[in-house]
Amino acid sequence: MSSRTTPRLSNAAVILVAALGLLIASMFPLTAAAATDGPSPRGLVNEIPPEVGGVPRVRGYAYANYGRWNHSEYPDIEFSYQWLVDGEPEAGATDQMFEPRLRHLDAMLQVAVTAHHPDADPVQVVSAAKRVYPGVFHQSMPPTIYGFVIVGGSAKVQPRRWTPRPQSIEYRWFIKRPDASRYRPLPRLRNKKEFPLRRRHAGSRIKVRVIVSRPGFHKARAWTPRRTVGWSRTNGVKTINGVPCHTC
Repeated sequence: MSSRTTPRLSNAAVILVAALGLLIASMFPLTAAAATDGPSPRGLVNEIPPEVGGVPRVRGYAYANYGRWNHSEYPDIEFSYQWLVDGEPEAGATDQMFEPRLRHLDAMLQVAVTAHHPDADPVQVVSAAKRVYPGVFHQSMPPTIYGFVIVGGSAKVQPRRWTPRPQSIEYRWFIKRPDASRYRPLPRLRNKKEFPLRRRHAGSRIKVRVIVSRPGFHKARAWTPRRTVGWSRTNGVKTINGVPCHTC
């Protein structure tokens, strides 16, 4: 009798447990669904703060790095931006990129990043501040000396193209005599674009330092290639590296 009764009791216990499970699930259907499929109850969470990317410079670009959020719980987060200058919102500056202007020089730049998701309230986080530094010039080609670089001719300097356009360009001429060991400046030609060459300059090497400036920018400096002053006086004849070229 006892060997047959035990299996019957076990089957009854299994049936009872299953019935209780169905009863509990039917009583709390929303709670079970929320635990598996619904959005996180903690909402949007910023895990790594946003930051101003790059080095902010006048006429350069800064970009907003939105940091890291709980994307695993909210995979389709969208972001909006508002740039702040010295803690105040900059009018119209709502793109991910920002181009500082001259009026922003030495100001403290921040970006406020707001995260959006249909299933959560928006959350805004403000980045740490970065200073706006002076801009830098860019040049595609170095300046050069051209013209008739011979006795009786004139050497001229071409500063080439700079970006942005300089407001001021300075010229510093240097010369190295054939018997000299180093270049020395020519103060009388300071900021002159042309150097009249005389007999005493024959055989010398010349070069020019070009200095460009503009408000809100670091000064930029560039050297021309060196040129040698030719000996021969050949009016109207072009030169190549200081040597007259009669077949050019």
